[in-house]
Amino acid sequence: MKNILLIDDSKPILDSLSAYLGYFLEYCTIWTAENGRQAVEILRSVPIDIILTDLEMPFMNGFELTAYTKAHYPTIPVLAMTGLPSPETEKRAMSMGASRYIVKPFDTGVIKNLIETQLGAGTFVS
Repeated sequence: MKNILLIDDSKPILDSLSAYLGYFLEYCTIWTAENGRQAVEILRSVPIDIILTDLEMPFMNGFELTAYTKAHYPTIPVLAMTGLPSPETEKRAMSMGASRYIVKPFDTGVIKNLIETQLGAGTFVS
């Protein structure tokens, strides 16, 4: 069983993406957090295989979470997503260790495929 950690301060995005991924990636457990601080608590207690995080959040943003993850769990891939894209934001996220930069709104099927690729699980028919 693989563990996916989703972080977004938008509850509707978090809930819908969690439900979608949980349905199509049945070999995964989906963990959710509404900010980076909650995500760190989960990281400390659960062996996470991949992180999908929003960049702009209260308490601990996605940039800080990416830096924390790369410092303490360097093998965990981090997929960074934002609704406020810019070349500077992308450069900053990638320089901090994000594996991918995703612009909202996004196609959930694309997110599922990115996660499968990062996990090495292959592509499943949805």
